[in-house]
Amino acid sequence: MDLYKHICGPTPSRRLGFALAVDLIPPKTCNHNCNYCQLGPTKEYTVERKSFVPLDDVIAELDDFLGKGSKIDFITFPGSGEPTLSFDLGRALTAARQRGYPTALFTFGQLLYREDVLCDVQNASIILPTFLSANKETYYKIARPHPSLNFEDYLSGLEQLKLRYSGEVWLAVMLLNGLNDSPEELQNTKEWIEKIQPDRVQLTSAHRPSLVDTVAPLDYEAMMRARAILGGLSAKTGR
Repeated sequence: MDLYKHICGPTPSRRLGFALAVDLIPPKTCNHNCNYCQLGPTKEYTVERKSFVPLDDVIAELDDFLGKGSKIDFITFPGSGEPTLSFDLGRALTAARQRGYPTALFTFGQLLYREDVLCDVQNASIILPTFLSANKETYYKIARPHPSLNFEDYLSGLEQLKLRYSGEVWLAVMLLNGLNDSPEELQNTKEWIEKIQPDRVQLTSAHRPSLVDTVAPLDYEAMMRARAILGGLSAKTGR
């Protein structure tokens, strides 16, 4: 099996070593249309969970790759859209863990308030949800969620994850110039982080080309100011 449709890598990651990515989602199938997204506009704007690709094909590719003896440290589930939309996510995470590798799930986190999603993510070793703002207006301005979604469920899902998930939660706080980086916004974010107590917090910004031209990343000095307000958290970028 020379060409893979559903796995990519391994690629070096600051946090996860050599990571092999498994993609269960067609490009830009998502429940958001975030203004900072480097993948372009959402093509399939949905909240419906379903099987997008044959899981047997994904597992066959995974076994073929692992059988070649390449060095990897993690199997990750980043997705070309939102991974939790995949009805097969839970079984895919289980298959990866059964093959002896820790797993990391990258997610916006919006659907974590749903019981089926919360059950499916339990076999991830680490979950890395994105956090934008503790302010509803700011959240809608940046995330541009599907009309059926709401801000309160977003926060509730992240709270439930921390309470009911036995693995580690590494919260990725995405900061954007002039949108969610004011002292007031950052103070609200700090209070919310202190409330749920994730295992790690990482500050990041949109350093790759974004969907909206006016979206700009924070420079180094602004990132350090944000870090100071939030209490000395990590200020790295990238995966």
